[in-house]
Amino acid sequence: MSKKCRVWFFSILFLMGLVGIGKAEEKQIATLSAYLGEVLLQKAGETTWQRAEEGTFLFEEDKIQTKEDSSAEIIFDYENVIELSQNSLLEIKSLKIKEDDSKESLLKLEIGRVLAEVGEIPASSKFEIHTPTAVAGVRGTEFLVEEKDGESSVAVFKGKVGVRGIAKEGLMANEVLIPANYQTSVLRHRNPQIPYGLSKKMFLWKKNFAYLEKRRNQSRTWWQGLNPSERNKLRENINKYKKLPFKRQQEIKKKIEELGWKKKLVQSNNWQPKPVYQPPQRYPKIKR
Repeated sequence: MSKKCRVWFFSILFLMGLVGIGKAEEKQIATLSAYLGEVLLQKAGETTWQRAEEGTFLFEEDKIQTKEDSSAEIIFDYENVIELSQNSLLEIKSLKIKEDDSKESLLKLEIGRVLAEVGEIPASSKFEIHTPTAVAGVRGTEFLVEEKDGESSVAVFKGKVGVRGIAKEGLMANEVLIPANYQTSVLRHRNPQIPYGLSKKMFLWKKNFAYLEKRRNQSRTWWQGLNPSERNKLRENINKYKKLPFKRQQEIKKKIEELGWKKKLVQSNNWQPKPVYQPPQRYPKIKR
């Protein structure tokens, strides 16, 4: 990214009057980077849903809902990416960055399907997807989590995923490790099944991960092009932005778009999704 583009990116929030809000707790940056079809957003503490927009920053307790033939892509801290498939509901539970710089990413899938492209995660960090019946934790992998009719399915395409059931009292102690090209199912208040080979239905989703890996690499390249002070400033400004009333957030977002920083970034590094996000057929031709 050119120096001029970086100036655009980091000075714009300053110009919109964010500097007087005070220092915010450090959190990971989650961005709704792209979507197809009808995707809705419910902000933390709100009861109404609104249409989602590309480039929207997401925070803890925000919820994303996808309708029929729709999908949403979310990038976490420019390191990991997920795709929320059609007819799904996801809540962001935690985006913590701890004092030792370890990270905690916790997502809750109420219903539907999530595909996750996750890089190598240090032992002190955590990336988990929770469902009503199971918890899937990863250390760097490609995997899918599906929740339907009180049953969770976890399929692994690369790496390993640890899966636990959820009892009435809390998380079960017995963790089942799922290797690549295997899957498991978890019923309510039960331990995960012994891993078995990917079904034909699950295997059809494997092709989507080539695209997700490409998106993750593009995102990481952009992030690594920033120096540490720029990264810290970006985190600080985004977390200040969270404290503003939603109307004020929309005003700032509109002003940023009018000033054209997104277009400039696209031209400089070809990363921003709107002009280049033209995925192939995303939904496998399978019986649902």
